[in-house]
Amino acid sequence: MSICDPVILTGVHLVETVLRHGRTKPRELAVLRGGSASGLARIVRLAESTGVPVRWLNRAEMESLAPKAPGEIALGLAERKPLELDQILRPEQPGSMLLVVIAGVEDPHNLGMILRTALAARAAAAILDEHALLMPRDLLARSSAGASECLALLLADDLVSTLDELEAKSVTTVAMVSARGEDLFQAKLPERLALVIGGERRGLSRRVLERCRRNVTIPMAEGLESLPAPAAAAIAIFEIVRRRR
Repeated sequence: MSICDPVILTGVHLVETVLRHGRTKPRELAVLRGGSASGLARIVRLAESTGVPVRWLNRAEMESLAPKAPGEIALGLAERKPLELDQILRPEQPGSMLLVVIAGVEDPHNLGMILRTALAARAAAAILDEHALLMPRDLLARSSAGASECLALLLADDLVSTLDELEAKSVTTVAMVSARGEDLFQAKLPERLALVIGGERRGLSRRVLERCRRNVTIPMAEGLESLPAPAAAAIAIFEIVRRRR
């Protein structure tokens, strides 16, 4: 399974989040006949009000539909089509913009946490590299509390070329590095920027760093080399949000 494949999502809170805010129209909502989970009736009404077909199943049918995590509700999603850069950087949106570029993150849970932060900060989109392509879509949805389905996503076949294209469209690329970058809390950051976040083990590659116009570093106590990628991303993303408020 990949990040774009059709998928079955289970769990009341996850299903409700994706029904309300997801970017892919669900194929159908499957509900356990006689189910009593809290919020079940509300979700059925939500599906019906948005034109999502509702199918009622018995216990055996539900377990067959979602054998990994059988429950009382399941949401079927069609294949997801990632956006192109021109769909994100539209001419009618010339003002401030925050894009989150994630390169080399290999753990779906870490990626999910970063995507959840990006969505909470109202980032325009997340740009992902090839490491994210083969991540299971359902796992990423669970680890991000549904953010992966609600945030605009772009999959970059060639991240270096994408960074060049961002710069050509007046979006400044700013790499997060563990040392020798500008102090994050003092650097004057542009209104249109793409924050580039590296992976857990190797950080950002040399090719990616060479393409980023600026580097920023989170100042830390002596003896500490770096923070986990999701923590560093959250600090940097919301420092940008704080300034813009």
